[in-house]
Amino acid sequence: MACMQYPRTHLARLSIPCAGRSSVLRGVRGCAERGQRRHWRGLRALAGLVLAGVALGSLLAATPARAEPSRGELVRFATVPAPGERPQTVRGWLSEPEQVPGRGRLPAIVLMHGCGGPKAPSHRWAAQLVAWGFGALVLDSFGPRGIAQVCSAPQRLSAPQRTGDAYGALHFLQSQRGIDPDRIGLMGWSHGGSAALWAVDGDWSRAHQPYPWLRFRATSVFYPGCGFRHADFTTPVLMLMGASDDWTPANPCQRFVRTAHASNGKVQLVIYPGATHAFDAVRMTVLAYGHVLRYSPGATLDAQARVHQFLDKYLKR
Repeated sequence: MACMQYPRTHLARLSIPCAGRSSVLRGVRGCAERGQRRHWRGLRALAGLVLAGVALGSLLAATPARAEPSRGELVRFATVPAPGERPQTVRGWLSEPEQVPGRGRLPAIVLMHGCGGPKAPSHRWAAQLVAWGFGALVLDSFGPRGIAQVCSAPQRLSAPQRTGDAYGALHFLQSQRGIDPDRIGLMGWSHGGSAALWAVDGDWSRAHQPYPWLRFRATSVFYPGCGFRHADFTTPVLMLMGASDDWTPANPCQRFVRTAHASNGKVQLVIYPGATHAFDAVRMTVLAYGHVLRYSPGATLDAQARVHQFLDKYLKR
């Protein structure tokens, strides 16, 4: 019997024999009971969904979200061009530790991003440097030039062409009241690591140093390309690379370091077994432009400790 939504009060008006009326009433009662059961089953299912939602919400609330790092203050400054070139205006994000009375001026670091432009990993490193007591300037070589990335089009801006950007950032930092102009270092990642090495190459960088005091004091680079045959660096250099890097392999850098020299220090190379390109970037494993990028917490922690010690040694008094 199909259940109809029919009020029981209207049954008395129906012309149904007494014998038939009782069967109709039984059918109506059965429909009502089945409707109640369906109603309660629906309520139980709804309650289950609500409880599951509450549990999921509690789980998500208990899972710490990875906060995006602060970008600091947006600043603009001119590059320091080689003779015959015109300066360009580039930009960066400046972060500084809180000033403490009597502490004096602080050391600072220029950070040069990789071929994909300034991303969250650059700003996370800037935040780490600030926590260590350094000012940090994340340089943007691409945005002001209208470049999104050079990973797939390296001819758009080569690593040596970014030398003027590095010295423009250095000159800008030297003009800041809270920064010690004689204690400024340089860091770079991938394409930016190569650019940083070019910036402190004695022969190449000389054209971008119009003043004798315009010089970096220490340089730390991650997984750069080592296309140098020979180099005489103007600063101590710390290089950190992955043994499983299939984008900028470590072997050329191993050969290069054997003949490289550095003023006031040495060229150090650290290679992490199993680490890939961009091993210090907190992310899921990805395939970028045909290359594997995998985060390595162990290599990252060791690299942070080494960089901290290196910068303290050469930039802090």
